[in-house]
Amino acid sequence: MNSAQSRKLIRNIISMDFLRAVVINAIVLSILLLLFEPTIKSDDYDTEMVIYGAVNGKYSSFSMYPTFFFGFIIKLLLGGISKIPWYIVFQYLLIFFSFVMIYISLNIKDKKSLILIMGCFFFIGYELYIRFTFSKTAGFIIVAGLLAILRYIENEDVKWQSLFFPLIFIIIGISIRAAMAMIVLEVFFSAVIINIAINKEINKKRLFKFLILSIIIIAFRNGIVRVDNAVKLDGEWSQYVLNNFKRARLQDYSMADYYKYADQYSEAGISENDYILFKDWGLYNDYDVFSPTTLAKIGDFNSANGVDSLKDIIEKILKNTLHYYSGETSFYFFVFVILWLIIANGMDMKKKMIIILPVIINCFLAYSYMSYKGRLQHHVDVIVLIAGTVLLLYYYQSNSLVVETKYIIPPYIVLLVFLCTFYNSLNNSSYYDIRVSNQNIQYKKNKKIMDVFSGDKKHMYEFCTYDTNNLYDAVFTPFEIIPRSYYSNLDISNRYYIPDWMEISKSYEIDNIYAEATNSEVIMFACTDQNAKWIEHLQKYINEHYSESAVFVRVRKVGNVNVYRFVDEKFDYEGYLSNSIDGEDIEYDINVEAKDNVVHLEGYAYLNGVDSYTQDVCFEMVDNTDLSRKYVFALKEESNAKADNNDDVKYSGVVADINLETDNYSIWMYIKQGYEVYKVQIK
Repeated sequence: MNSAQSRKLIRNIISMDFLRAVVINAIVLSILLLLFEPTIKSDDYDTEMVIYGAVNGKYSSFSMYPTFFFGFIIKLLLGGISKIPWYIVFQYLLIFFSFVMIYISLNIKDKKSLILIMGCFFFIGYELYIRFTFSKTAGFIIVAGLLAILRYIENEDVKWQSLFFPLIFIIIGISIRAAMAMIVLEVFFSAVIINIAINKEINKKRLFKFLILSIIIIAFRNGIVRVDNAVKLDGEWSQYVLNNFKRARLQDYSMADYYKYADQYSEAGISENDYILFKDWGLYNDYDVFSPTTLAKIGDFNSANGVDSLKDIIEKILKNTLHYYSGETSFYFFVFVILWLIIANGMDMKKKMIIILPVIINCFLAYSYMSYKGRLQHHVDVIVLIAGTVLLLYYYQSNSLVVETKYIIPPYIVLLVFLCTFYNSLNNSSYYDIRVSNQNIQYKKNKKIMDVFSGDKKHMYEFCTYDTNNLYDAVFTPFEIIPRSYYSNLDISNRYYIPDWMEISKSYEIDNIYAEATNSEVIMFACTDQNAKWIEHLQKYINEHYSESAVFVRVRKVGNVNVYRFVDEKFDYEGYLSNSIDGEDIEYDINVEAKDNVVHLEGYAYLNGVDSYTQDVCFEMVDNTDLSRKYVFALKEESNAKADNNDDVKYSGVVADINLETDNYSIWMYIKQGYEVYKVQIK
């Protein structure tokens, strides 16, 4: 492209159509941001954690889902201006200019069409800007690029130079999520069918353009994927690339039923409790029990049972189609546009069906393929139906169709059903939880809790996977940057060979979290009240594989989060508390109450000048008759203790129960801070 052509291209871009498109889409985006709080999927949060260096303290070009090309762009931007949350800002810019590209491709000329398009942009924008996830971004900018290419193919007056930006957008979309390219391209194949059916002959020139450009896009897609895999295989991400599919095959696709294949599971070294922890609780990161070899064996259980018949496959696909689509927001505006096209004047019904049916069929084929693979996912279905919607809008506009006011009731009934169906979802501020009415408030509460854990680098915390969406991945809002090293001691059990999370345990010189958990002063386990059953399964898991006599003890409570450690039933308390010194610096107020053969201890205790959260508290009961001893760890929680620095004593509350076998006893309290142990008699 010479300089004259470049200048002409720039002039064409900065045209009235372009400026109008920018203004209209700015209005749509502004309204959406005024009405709703943007929320992101946990996959995006995890990707941010890696790229922003939230786990290992280093910006990264690599992550689990996007290619390293995309990660490199974000890393480059962070290196320039580190205070901008580039992960979401860059994608917002891509979404915005994709809408601009679609607007220009639709060639809107009249006011009625403008209102229709703005309405559609608003609903599509809700899915992209508000219920944000990188897969939708990738799919949508590919949709925008393909629509601009379709306009070039079908209009002789559109110059080939106009392909530059659409192809750039498609390449960026592929670099964000390569898998989206093929599924969007499949929907756009409808245009070839429509073109042949309407013209009743094959336009060789158009077909040639479509095939060449499709080949170019597929070549880019395959090339980017191969280069990304090659780069990752040459470094610390190699284990993830090689082994994650074995995990995903079971968790994301299909895992053989334990009770149906009990003998095979037993031969593979997997118990019923192991199966429950893996499948129901998402515990993956024990590479000794859930090794790649073991997961591959489990993945073959279903295969050994034979392949479903064609009849079974069709029944499986059709069984829940209507129910599934009824819960998809994009299905409603897809149906809305179909009805709008049907009632429009300017084209006979036969031609309308020639346009509508191929689009419906190709969208359904995409759904059927994903259903067959067991990979039905909201973000994929949204993009498939958005692609279909945009394609139908293109044919509506390119044929200059018009809808008379008296015929608009059917589409608006669909709109009303949509609003009634998704009223609760539209009012919530969480990608997952309709109970979250204000995301900022919820995230601030979570941050106060997670700040306590993040600040305690003395311990490594292993979080329950079921607390991902309500706590672990719900601390920083989409437009906040997750600080580097914030999660450097906060692990979670559903990471499988992801280098950043593997580095957490390595930094504490831990080879296997679960094998080394018993009697560890470093390893802690955390879950919310609602997931308390997890720790029971975890104890059984450790008993079966590593320590028969290990028991969990609740030692901290921060907000609604319980923190546990594992100790042996014959734990050497005397050794643990040896070399204790007089605790004259201990501030305490402990109430001792004996009732029903139990001594209940409750109050507060702390060492002056030290963060009370980091202090371990243990009680010793001495039978004054035979001098036998009993020990118990105290639960640390928030207290009302007052001091010069109230933050230091915030978690000085202590609670414990000791079984009572005599009325003649003494009680001592120990506070362990680092290697020092302080002792005071409280009864």
